[in-house]
Amino acid sequence: MNDLMKIGEHKIGKVLMVSLLILLMLVAARFINLAICWNSAKLEVQDNTSLPQTNYRFLGLSDYETAQGKLNGLVNSQIREFTVVSYYDLFHSAVFLIHSRSKSPLVNVGIMSVLPGKGFFAYFFHPTEILEFRASESNRQAIYYSSAIFSSIYWNIARRLSGQQVGEEAGDSAQPISFIINRVEDADYLKIPYYVYFYFPLLLILILTAFYGKPFCISFFYYLGLFLLFDFRRVLFTIPFSWLITLLGLNISPTMTAVISVGFAILFIIGGLSGVVYVINKRKENLGNIQLTIWGKGLIVFFILLPVFLRF
Repeated sequence: MNDLMKIGEHKIGKVLMVSLLILLMLVAARFINLAICWNSAKLEVQDNTSLPQTNYRFLGLSDYETAQGKLNGLVNSQIREFTVVSYYDLFHSAVFLIHSRSKSPLVNVGIMSVLPGKGFFAYFFHPTEILEFRASESNRQAIYYSSAIFSSIYWNIARRLSGQQVGEEAGDSAQPISFIINRVEDADYLKIPYYVYFYFPLLLILILTAFYGKPFCISFFYYLGLFLLFDFRRVLFTIPFSWLITLLGLNISPTMTAVISVGFAILFIIGGLSGVVYVINKRKENLGNIQLTIWGKGLIVFFILLPVFLRF
């Protein structure tokens, strides 16, 4: 009896340890995602030779107070049409603090070009593809600038961030959010996060499936998460396969793009279901070992939850 209790306690302890490590891996993946997104925007700006590079300062991982102090120092030391200080933190994939001496500057921040007006302004880019704009403490707005299946979720988040001031709903007294989105498909570096989202997990899942066996195919439900939480056309087809589209000189209509993206999603769902069916059949046949250790099960949970941690 005591031996059984010890075995049970050992299993519970191992499950808790694996659960904690999987959670830490998910948090680490979120942080790495933020770093990749910020560096992609930074490289996009630095690669644009038409931009005055001396107007930009990139701090990397930092905070608002440090960036604001750096911006104030740059503004006081030299006269420029506009000055930009950028960083990222644990909650934002990019933050751009801008001081403009002109009423209508067009400032490229990699992800988009913004028209801040004259004075001090802050642009906070959230992983949810929500842009939060602050002209002052009393003038906060937020807008969702992408297109996911459940876009209402992101618009509701934007409303909470801005205190009900979203886009045109902000009213006449608020500084409007003016921007021009840079087309990711035509960019050199903004594609990097999408390549990572699509190809890196695919490679890991295939390797781990070869190691753990067919049950690990359940991890393909990761792509269902991408399909539901991101713009499925971008994340499953137009950007990951932009190199192929360009190479073949294809001109694919929006309708066909959606159809192909849904087709990829269905293939990945079938892959995930094949793993589920395999496990169910093995249990019905009482064949016992299905090649999945506690670590294997934990890694499946990791991949299934990963889109949530990348997005929110």
